[in-house]
Amino acid sequence: MMEETNEVRIGRFLSGAAEGDERLAFERELESNPALKSDFLTYKKIWENSHAKMQGGWESEQAWQRFTENTLAKQTERGTARKINLKWAVAAVVVISLASFLLSWSNGKPVSYAYNANDTKPLVLSDGSKIYLNKDASVDVFPFKHKKRHVALHGEAFFEVSPDAQRPFTVESGGTITEVVGTAFNITQTQENTRIFVERGKVIFKSIDKNKEILALTAGEAALYNEDRMQLIPNPSPNINAWHTQHLSFTKNMSYAEILMDASAYFNRPISLENAALKDCRISNTLIYNSPEINAVLKPLASFVNGTIKVEGDKYIIVGGTCP
Repeated sequence: MMEETNEVRIGRFLSGAAEGDERLAFERELESNPALKSDFLTYKKIWENSHAKMQGGWESEQAWQRFTENTLAKQTERGTARKINLKWAVAAVVVISLASFLLSWSNGKPVSYAYNANDTKPLVLSDGSKIYLNKDASVDVFPFKHKKRHVALHGEAFFEVSPDAQRPFTVESGGTITEVVGTAFNITQTQENTRIFVERGKVIFKSIDKNKEILALTAGEAALYNEDRMQLIPNPSPNINAWHTQHLSFTKNMSYAEILMDASAYFNRPISLENAALKDCRISNTLIYNSPEINAVLKPLASFVNGTIKVEGDKYIIVGGTCP
């Protein structure tokens, strides 16, 4: 999911993860690329002399307790309350952590990573946290400090954050800040809004505009930030993470409107009904698909209402039919 930067390549070389032909090719490039060689010598010195130790403290459960006792108490009054060491490995899987660490010693600038269709592996950060980027997404990883871990997301990503009692993990995205209290969650940022779904654990979801709205979310809860407003999403779709899990599930009594919305998002194709009245039809059985193709999903749905599928360019239309 990420395109390898020079910092990462240097990290692979210094950590010993680069071997054989890769190592020889990098050594040859060092001799012919003055800019790369300059960066390499800088990072090599940092690598050889780095013995940093993390300091400070941040207790996740205490932060959650402070939030629920103080912030939510204030929201209740307004009627809007809501329940709401450093160790380096030489394996390739932690190479990104090296790049992040080296940059934190140099100029403090973030390292940027973009979705790569040819690489489905997650981005592994220096603390062991993982970021899975969706199509067209990118993330800026800032140097992790003694008391914080911070990234900025553009697009959609699924996060698996490693617990760290000393440092909160924050994600800036589309006018919001998500502060983690130990969790896995999905964030989707578009031009229109920013959405979050918590798979496990707890998060604090807050706006950075003048209103400074805050929500506390736990596993299974979702929220939306749009036009300077935050709101909870009741009964979030079971397919909210389908792009990541490669798993579609249409539960019994789910409406066609909901099903086609989820299918359209998963396949990134417009899917519609010729007969708008079918949007309120509900399926009588649960349908589950693992890594499905679009026709394998739409054909049973069309058959269920005695309809057919018409394809116009990249658009799919269920034609005819009636609710059973």
